Amino acid sequence: MQDQDSGYVLHGAVGGAVAGLVVVLWFLVADVIAGQAFQTPVQLSSLVLHQEFDKPWPRLFALYTVLHFGVFVTLGIVTTWVLGQLKLEPGLFLGAIFGVGVLNAVHYAGLLVTGTNLLTVVSPAQVTAANILGGMLMMAYLHRARQSDSAMGWNLLKKYPVIYDGLITGLIGAAAVAVSFLIKDLLAQAPLHTPATLGSALLLGASGPDEIQLNVAVIGAYTFLHISVFAGVGMMFAWLAERVEHTPDFWIRGAAVLLLLEGMFLGTVGMMSGWIMQDLGWITVLVSNVVAVLAMGMWMLRSRPELRRLLVTSGVAPQI
Repeated sequence: MQDQDSGYVLHGAVGGAVAGLVVVLWFLVADVIAGQAFQTPVQLSSLVLHQEFDKPWPRLFALYTVLHFGVFVTLGIVTTWVLGQLKLEPGLFLGAIFGVGVLNAVHYAGLLVTGTNLLTVVSPAQVTAANILGGMLMMAYLHRARQSDSAMGWNLLKKYPVIYDGLITGLIGAAAVAVSFLIKDLLAQAPLHTPATLGSALLLGASGPDEIQLNVAVIGAYTFLHISVFAGVGMMFAWLAERVEHTPDFWIRGAAVLLLLEGMFLGTVGMMSGWIMQDLGWITVLVSNVVAVLAMGMWMLRSRPELRRLLVTSGVAPQI
């Protein structure tokens, strides 16, 4: 057990350092391209230390480096231990999820503590891209260090049907809503207005149409939130489908859960600021939501023959 624990610490520390180095190099290249080398660590150090810096002073750079790698090494050790406890094999897709979920959460939690606007410090698109790459290379290292013979890619999740099917289902639902919003915006001759509106309201606290920010950062951050929420909804769909397959009568309770979720969604939307609903329109929100539910339901029926057979036999679903 002691050797196993030391392995978690060693491999986790190295894996975390790899992810941290990837993020450092990403932003170093981005800063150099922008003609402002080391600008990102200077900005982040100013926020963390609550002091204004205009240059990458040696002590400042050293302090930021220690803090940066300390966080990544700690995350690497904890993550490696969790993987061992859950018997999960490291893979590239899992690394991408780690980058988007854990590394992004830690980054924005740190900025939130400082009371800083979440999107004005570093581009969310760059943060997410760097964290995904860092997470994937970290998992690639752990895969090699543990001499794992399992698959490293998307197929790894096939061992966990609820997660695998749920992510696919959630992506379908997210795409359905996104396409509905895009069609509405194109008809109104205002491309991407809807995600910009929701992103400005949810992430920047916009209090009116005049404060809507139509830019890549806002739309990208909202898109990430949009996909994350639907991934969770998709897993709920997959879990309910699995329960129905094992207990056919469970579909009644499953339908009740879906209706409850739908009611909670509409209630949440109803509590939004009046200007948002006036800007988007109840019809757009309701139609896009219905389209998403239908798309996810149709996919679930087509991808699960046993579920389709049970529901068709009971007369709940039509023959497709």
